[in-house]
Amino acid sequence: MGVRLGKGNWAVKTSKLLAYNDASGMFFNKEFDFTRATTATRVNKSGLIESVATNVPRIDFTDDTKGHLLLEPASTNKITYSQNFNLTGTPSSGTGRQNNATTAPSLLPSPDGGTNAFTFIYDGTFNASIRKIVGVDADQVITMSIFLKKTADTPVFSADSDIRMGMFNNLAPNVSLNLGNALNAAPVGEWRRYSLSATGDSDGGQCVPNVRSDVAARIDAFGWQVETNSFATSYIPTSGSSVTRNAELCNGSGAEQDFNSLEGVLYAEIAAIADDQQFKVISISDSSSNNEVLIRTFHTNPNVYNARVRANASNAATMTNTVSDITQFNKIAVKYKSGDIGFFVNGVKVVSTTGTFTFTNNLNQLRFEGGGSGGDFYGKVREVRTYRTALTDAELIALTT
Repeated sequence: MGVRLGKGNWAVKTSKLLAYNDASGMFFNKEFDFTRATTATRVNKSGLIESVATNVPRIDFTDDTKGHLLLEPASTNKITYSQNFNLTGTPSSGTGRQNNATTAPSLLPSPDGGTNAFTFIYDGTFNASIRKIVGVDADQVITMSIFLKKTADTPVFSADSDIRMGMFNNLAPNVSLNLGNALNAAPVGEWRRYSLSATGDSDGGQCVPNVRSDVAARIDAFGWQVETNSFATSYIPTSGSSVTRNAELCNGSGAEQDFNSLEGVLYAEIAAIADDQQFKVISISDSSSNNEVLIRTFHTNPNVYNARVRANASNAATMTNTVSDITQFNKIAVKYKSGDIGFFVNGVKVVSTTGTFTFTNNLNQLRFEGGGSGGDFYGKVREVRTYRTALTDAELIALTT
């Protein structure tokens, strides 16, 4: 085996993510260079949100006992007081209300383990709401997200629309998401994050994210976020101004001796953060796009993975496969050997070809982007492996099962 990363075996330090030797289980000098010029948050092994220092890779344990590498694009939380839902006080939390809704500090633990959550309280007045006001950009997709927790005081909602989250003003169209059924199904005391997206109109201006109820209800809330993205990214806490989390880049592990330029395998267990139909690439290459083997999310259709073998600036094989859900973890492998190229997804050999090729430069690098840069991989990574030999079909079916 060449380079291996993950499968519950993680080591990080500032600006580095370490790979390991499969035979010994020891970490060695196959480091990935990592950059993120800001702090960021992750969910730790205890299930709590915590801050990770600048330029330290994030191993996230959201619904994942072994952890996964989390790589995200840059994003800005436009909510200036993301954890403060006070309706009065100095400085102002920027929180407003309508139709008798009110808030109070919660006495129950918040998602970061503190006591900084709030309870939203509704008295049964129709369309009562707790809201924020933020400025948004014209013609941009905006995503609102918030953590909500059903408590012993939260009622059973008789209709899905009894409680809902929404955004309006300067949005085309105004949007809302019914939450009644989801909250009825949620266990008491469990924090869950809810999100929805809308597109700002041509004027931009103000957006009003809100949580509304038509019935008497109490529910805990934490961590309001509004970002210019088509999907919710990890929580970005704010306390008086908007805050930006920078993009993450993770590249450059390995050297020529770690890869075989005649045959081999690239394997990954990955999940997309969202199916936004953009290229997100994991590759081994000669540090260019002329000679590379890659796995990537595809850009033309939903839930599609693509694999490619490219030699001397010409494609020897381009293979695609549709999965049921690209945001769930999928096991994917591409075997490269001249005359014997295969694409394996979740225990099935989905494509094979007898295309021939000769790399004109030796493969020398594993990257979370294309060999010639571009297509930065944003998503969740449980494991990546490279093999210096082309495994058998039976071995690859077992590996991806």
